[in-house]
Amino acid sequence: MPNTPIASNPSQQLLTRIAASLDVPTAALPLLPELFAHLDALGTSPKRVARWFQSAGVNKSDHLIDMGCGKGAPAIAVVRACACRITGVDAFAPFIQSAVAAATAAHVADRCNFITQDIHTCRPRQRFSAGMMLSLLPALEGIAFMRKLITPGGLLIIDDAVRTPREPPADDLPQSLKDLCEAITSQGDRVLRTHTMTPREVRALDANLYTRIARQARTIAARHPRSKPILREILRRQQEASTLLTGPIRPALLLIQLRNTSRS
Repeated sequence: MPNTPIASNPSQQLLTRIAASLDVPTAALPLLPELFAHLDALGTSPKRVARWFQSAGVNKSDHLIDMGCGKGAPAIAVVRACACRITGVDAFAPFIQSAVAAATAAHVADRCNFITQDIHTCRPRQRFSAGMMLSLLPALEGIAFMRKLITPGGLLIIDDAVRTPREPPADDLPQSLKDLCEAITSQGDRVLRTHTMTPREVRALDANLYTRIARQARTIAARHPRSKPILREILRRQQEASTLLTGPIRPALLLIQLRNTSRS
């Protein structure tokens, strides 16, 4: 099996969190740099994120924070569209290495600062005018986390899974987009834009991801036969997630303006 460094002396707890955020077994982490080698973004559309920030007025005077930036595709898209600066933080060192390389290739390295660090121990010395947290924490938890990093009244893009309107509430399902937006506004924040993926969008995205991951998995398995069970498990989870996200729940993206005042 490939031996790829994950981060500098990561704890088991951190490794578990990284694996959970990517929905892979912890033992699969050394395989991911090669498995995801040709995938810049694993979910949310970088183009949509960039368009939303650009339409909201983000410009060269702004400095954004991207917590859980992955390989940096959304961050780089935002910098290219808005001419702003961005700081990206992710605990998975191979992804940060890819983000640095991608920023260099896109000629925006001077406006991007990518850091390998656990977001839970990262303590920036400044507040940012806007930010994003994608596919890392549930929306309400993510908003509370990012509120400490973004200036009051600043912009935040975040995503979550929401229950389809036709699906009745259930303990094992998330809340609907309507209920999520009401929960956000009850905290004094404003929901400026939302986008819920259609089943067709989910299937198209997942088919592309699955095809690329499966191709890389075959290449890795041919060289490292012992990795086959882990690779099969990754592909199984990918298919399971696709079934769920075209069934009772959908991925949703939200642009939020944080409240202007603090609450005790």
